[in-house]
Amino acid sequence: MHSIKSQIITAFENLDADALELLLDDNKTYQDVPKKIFVERYREYFRNLKEDEEVLCDFKAYPGKCNHCSKDKKGYSFVNSQNTCYAELIFIEDDDNYLDIYACKNFDSTHCDIADSFGGISFCDDEKVGFMLTFEELVEKEFCLSAVKEIEDEIKENKILPLKFIKDWQNKYNPLYGDLNIFERKNYSFINLVKNYLGSIRNVLNFIELSKKAALYIDLFKDPIFQDDEAIMMWMFACIEDIPDVKLYLHAKVNKAENYIAFGKVNVNLSYMQDYLDLQEIYRQHYDLLPHSILTSFPWDWQNPCKISNDNLNDMLDDNDQFPF
Repeated sequence: MHSIKSQIITAFENLDADALELLLDDNKTYQDVPKKIFVERYREYFRNLKEDEEVLCDFKAYPGKCNHCSKDKKGYSFVNSQNTCYAELIFIEDDDNYLDIYACKNFDSTHCDIADSFGGISFCDDEKVGFMLTFEELVEKEFCLSAVKEIEDEIKENKILPLKFIKDWQNKYNPLYGDLNIFERKNYSFINLVKNYLGSIRNVLNFIELSKKAALYIDLFKDPIFQDDEAIMMWMFACIEDIPDVKLYLHAKVNKAENYIAFGKVNVNLSYMQDYLDLQEIYRQHYDLLPHSILTSFPWDWQNPCKISNDNLNDMLDDNDQFPF
């Protein structure tokens, strides 16, 4: 029969939060937070790893130890066959169980070929056992939670958020406009909830503006002059100059069937960004025309969820409308 300690390590290898919930002690804290918070945060982390199509979830535990703050304390790094590490954890143990588990940023692993590391989980100050908020911070917490409730209620009602609601919510809760200066130097969970939504909305509005620019370059590309490779290259240089982000991976999930694009939990109509996605596809089809020095600055993998079909692209380029110089 496997020991509790070995079962806990296996749960981390298998990204199994349900097993952790059963195996970890309800009366203990882990990384200074209650077990419930610890498990739920890892449950979300594991779910994101499993949903990431670029990550192979065949993680194995490799022993090691801390070389700094918890010097010589033992633990494990969890590394997959891509040599990607999702966490390096110290395990404080007694004879038959672990007394504590916490992330380590200065870990010497016996796996010597780690190519990439995700850094693991950190927790906010207000999530830690014994932490007390001041009266002013309690008011700030109420402000933040009302902002979160407002946008999450809208998400429940409308799977695809109206653009007007997005802009109004941002203007109301953006720290540049808000009445409370709560977004600086505080690592609180309720502040991070608002900041995450603000970050998603900032990305939405940024890419909508970029898509408006992209539409102009797509129209320009339809001109017959751009049948020549040199002309196409010059068009690509102009595009990079005006829309540098065209080279970037769009960290969003496209759902063509339901006609939306998701930035985190914020879904918006796909039509707002279709021109930007189409422009990226034109780039992918011609990027080999660019000099090597430019190519090295492109993402390592252009095959992302935003890719449109060749048939759609050909239909788009069949239009002979010319850009008015």
